[in-house]
Amino acid sequence: MESVPFSDTHDAPISGVKDDRLARKPFASSLVRTLLADNPNGATVVAVMGGWGTGKSSVAAMVAEELDNQATVVRFEPWMVGSREGLAREFFATIGNKILPKEDTDKDKKARSRFYRYSSKIMSTISTGAGALSVVVPGVGIAEKGSKAISEALNYAAEGLEAQAIEPTLRDARDEISSDLAELTKPAVIIIDDIDRLDKEEVRITFQLIKACADFPNIRYLLLFDRDQVCHALKDSVTDPEAFLEKIVSRPFDLPEATRKQRSALLEESLLSTGIHENLGKSGMERLSVVFDQVLLPGLSTVRHVKRFITTIETLLPSLIVEGTRNIDPADFLALEFLRQYVPTIYSVLREEEAPRPGGRLAWLMQDEANDKKKEARAEALDQLGEPKRSLAIYALEALGDGKSRNPLALMTCRFSTDYWKPVYLGFHEARASVSQKTWQEFKSSLRGTDSDPFWLHEWDDREARDRWIAAIVTRAWDIEWPESKQLMKILFEWGDKQHPEEGVFTSSYTSWESAVMNCVSSMLEISPDGLDPVNELNEVIKSTTALVAPAIVVGMELEQKRKGRHPDWSEESDLAPLQRSLARKVKKFVESGEIWNSNDVRTAFSAVRYILGDAYWTKWFDSIHSSEEALVQYLNLYLGQIVDFNYGFDEGPLVAAIRDIAPEKLNESGRRARLLTLNAVRDPLGRQRRRRPRLDTVEVVEI
Repeated sequence: MESVPFSDTHDAPISGVKDDRLARKPFASSLVRTLLADNPNGATVVAVMGGWGTGKSSVAAMVAEELDNQATVVRFEPWMVGSREGLAREFFATIGNKILPKEDTDKDKKARSRFYRYSSKIMSTISTGAGALSVVVPGVGIAEKGSKAISEALNYAAEGLEAQAIEPTLRDARDEISSDLAELTKPAVIIIDDIDRLDKEEVRITFQLIKACADFPNIRYLLLFDRDQVCHALKDSVTDPEAFLEKIVSRPFDLPEATRKQRSALLEESLLSTGIHENLGKSGMERLSVVFDQVLLPGLSTVRHVKRFITTIETLLPSLIVEGTRNIDPADFLALEFLRQYVPTIYSVLREEEAPRPGGRLAWLMQDEANDKKKEARAEALDQLGEPKRSLAIYALEALGDGKSRNPLALMTCRFSTDYWKPVYLGFHEARASVSQKTWQEFKSSLRGTDSDPFWLHEWDDREARDRWIAAIVTRAWDIEWPESKQLMKILFEWGDKQHPEEGVFTSSYTSWESAVMNCVSSMLEISPDGLDPVNELNEVIKSTTALVAPAIVVGMELEQKRKGRHPDWSEESDLAPLQRSLARKVKKFVESGEIWNSNDVRTAFSAVRYILGDAYWTKWFDSIHSSEEALVQYLNLYLGQIVDFNYGFDEGPLVAAIRDIAPEKLNESGRRARLLTLNAVRDPLGRQRRRRPRLDTVEVVEI
């Protein structure tokens, strides 16, 4: 990515005419003619006045370039001097170093001596109070405020003045160096930039120095400053700042304003150099144009604003556009970055807006109340802004969207208004997305094949990684083509049937394997293409796989939604009965053949049986467990033995009696623990537990 061609850094002026983007070369040439013109009637002090960041320094660079070989260019930068006391000294030292003869002849030595003697006299005249004494009597400074110190200092000063009486007067010294300067072979142009950066006293001193040296022969001045800032700085030291400047500046010029067309071309060229627009579709380019016209062009009103903005963009983009993959929407990114740099109060509001988790369907259910609060916070912040910032901020917020979009295009184009992408924008890095855009594209590509063990599935053993993938799939299901969605369902079903119960108190959390499968599959079914029945589509997927428990959980949970009178997630008007019947045959065989005990996760298999075959079948089958010792052993070892938080209470009955009678040595460790906990959880005839249930981590497995 190439840098902006007109600048190496955001605050640097152009180096010369070749980088002129604002057609100011004719203006610079007219300044050169003015500076080189004979002026027998007085000083040539040219001032170019303009606001901060409007390009004054760039004009100075073009002037200096054109003056080459025609004049000696002296650059004096007063804002770089470390102290007020050193300002006058540095002024004369800079000029003397450039224009005085440097030979070791008596003539040259005397010329240098006369110049610096005059400099010393001028430095004394522009100082005041104890500061003046320090010029005449070294070592006496402003800090010495006591009356005795002042009295002593005045005595020393008197002696110093008496000694100076034998020196040439100020006028004599001036006449002497005027003769020296008249011998220069070419004029010297002293360029003084950024005067408006100085404090009030430094501004006064600088103009006094220019006034003291303005009408020397062969000496010209080019001053660059913001008129309003300088007048404000001078108002405490002179009665009429405007009149004061008129007496010093003989040729005042206002910097030609950059036209809207010029700023537009400059901004467009700068943005194109970042590559942010590459491979952007028609819709994205249209949105980018709106942000350009309504936010950036009116908001970045100076050349310096443009440079600073673009330089920051260039710094951030490498973390957001990785290997050609864009993890942001360009229009959103530029609108948000404008707010960050120029309307930080609004940006702070956006940062503080909490995004509901985990995203997708759950987020939409939670967003209405949150969005009301967002609107109130944004409106309150906007009311605190003056114009034009308020209008610019409103346009930028409109470009970003309201955060309620369910449009899949918003996710596919990485819009800021989606909770999924906000962390990327606010963290300036693609890794802040649940799944980076590059990895997401690789994920989609993997679904076009027949690989049942793709790379991304290897990450699902890690709960945090699984959480990120679930958030991505649930939120970005629209971005997956339908054939790939069906392949993904198949992969998830087969993965789910291979999972074991997960230890920890969060086994029923959003990231448990059954919740992961259910949320991902439901999100895809919910947005199945028009004209396709999601029930029939799911049935095709189920027929193509050997998995049973995972698809039964997905279908069973949808059935539960309908049984409880809740709005279903994906079946809508579709009749689930045929799919339920098809699954019921498989699940019934699964139970009655005893294959259920071979499930990796028996507890979840129990839920699948209940969902698909109904409560009546499940109760009848469950009640039969106690009559088969083999089934009872499996029940204790694989079902009750896998329960981490044991909060059951049991009534006396055939099941409890069978558990009491079974020999502990026939059980594994988990089964023996489950047996003990069950017997400790038996209720008395009044429904009270006979014994206090021991804590799980203090249970000692013993025979009863």
